[in-house]
Amino acid sequence: MATNLLVAHERMDAELAYQITKLFLERTADLVAVHKAAKEITLKSAVMGSSVPFHPGALRYYKEKGVKVPGS
Repeated sequence: MATNLLVAHERMDAELAYQITKLFLERTADLVAVHKAAKEITLKSAVMGSSVPFHPGALRYYKEKGVKVPGS
């Protein structure tokens, strides 16, 4: 499996980063309809392999879902 990163500037609004993270992880079926590789997107896979810190908005989403983010 290849790792892809969605990168945001650290000054991006935390609520916007939260909503984008939520959208990607809760509407995966819509992404799969466009590209079959999106079926590999899960809460667990989404937090693996990042070489950069997670945005606070994304961290909030993962925390709400009970997902431990490595390095945070």
